[in-house]
Amino acid sequence: MSGKGKPAWPLMVGMLAAGLIAGGIAGFWSALSQDSGQGPLGSALIAGGGVVVLMIGTIVYWTRLDEAAREAHKWAFYWGGSVGIAVAVVALPVLLALPEGADVPGYAGREDEAGAAAFGVMGTLGCVIAGYTAAWLWWWWRRR
Repeated sequence: MSGKGKPAWPLMVGMLAAGLIAGGIAGFWSALSQDSGQGPLGSALIAGGGVVVLMIGTIVYWTRLDEAAREAHKWAFYWGGSVGIAVAVVALPVLLALPEGADVPGYAGREDEAGAAAFGVMGTLGCVIAGYTAAWLWWWWRRR
């Protein structure tokens, strides 16, 4: 499965679009499931299927990259992702120390366990993605 010589960026754009579509469908299905009293199995299957497709796409994407691009991704994932996780770890005790009912941007006032879990997962993922992106841009800027 060698994709050497083929551009990788169209595949990345396609995977991003596919992920957004799968996430939208899973969210829509989840809302329908809650209205009809069904469990989360349908949403989990849709999201899981999307993850499988994106993982396969990631493997193909990786085979199309040259060595410099691969090194940029590895460096950014290690350093940027680590800093992003560190930010999330520092944010946890700060958020836990806030008084009950404090207005936390992005939390939308949900007080149930599912809302708190989703906020924590998405907040951590957002920190990792932001750190990764900053490190990836730094890596390329330093080698321009």
